[in-house]
Amino acid sequence: MNQQTIHIVFSQAAQGSLRMALSNLNLQEDLISLPDTFSIGPVWKLDEESGLKNRYQWMKDHLWFLFPEDLPEMENQVRQAVLDIRAIPDDRTVVIWTGDNAHEQTGLRFALQLLKDKGNEIKVINTTAGYHEIFVHDDLERFPRKMGELDPEQLARIYTEHTGSEVLHSKEKERLENEWGKISATQKVLRIWENDSVRSVDAYYFDDFILECIQQSQREQKSDFIILMRAIGEVVGHLKEYIGDEYPEYRIRQLIKVGQLEMRKSGMFYDVKMNTGNSK
Repeated sequence: MNQQTIHIVFSQAAQGSLRMALSNLNLQEDLISLPDTFSIGPVWKLDEESGLKNRYQWMKDHLWFLFPEDLPEMENQVRQAVLDIRAIPDDRTVVIWTGDNAHEQTGLRFALQLLKDKGNEIKVINTTAGYHEIFVHDDLERFPRKMGELDPEQLARIYTEHTGSEVLHSKEKERLENEWGKISATQKVLRIWENDSVRSVDAYYFDDFILECIQQSQREQKSDFIILMRAIGEVVGHLKEYIGDEYPEYRIRQLIKVGQLEMRKSGMFYDVKMNTGNSK
């Protein structure tokens, strides 16, 4: 671990925590962040300009109802990160941080695609495995869901003590690159982590779960209408996968369109309830 090492992470929160962890270890190592949520949205040909344009146009059209002003900045940051990864000198060791979730595992495969023709030594650190190895030896729950949920002290220990952070061998690298080929060949907009691999699923895959969360909130609050952000929070809080806040909101709008949910305007956003004519 020295100044020749460069880290790749998949959120700004993870970047900030890791930067502090490295500082606490008195290490001056570079970081690159791809600050997107790679479990959602199309990743078709994402390593090409046409794929980048396709992804962020889709997100603009479908996802960014909550905070539309954030999307252009994120797109610019990802584009710059892609350039930075491709410009990494071959003599630098690359450490890619991931976890047992479709977001970071898709990001891992994307990063490897960007590094495919380079000669870097690559290490992969799985924070889920590292967390269970160091902190929770007999807890089978998949916590944390993503790297950004770990604090700098935990990341520092995982970096220095986790036995799974080994150099990626050629067969494993080839397997991951092949998986990226399959993932990036489809136009599907949702991915899950299943049986140690990324699986592309239909856009409505979590719709029943979203409806269950809204029904549960109605029972708990003894109220028909649920504040949108409460509904999103229930989904994100109980879902083992990480899909951000924007995707559940997108699916709630689709469920309103097909009549399974009703909405009423409330300030900047809206409230939502089950359509009694379609309740299960």
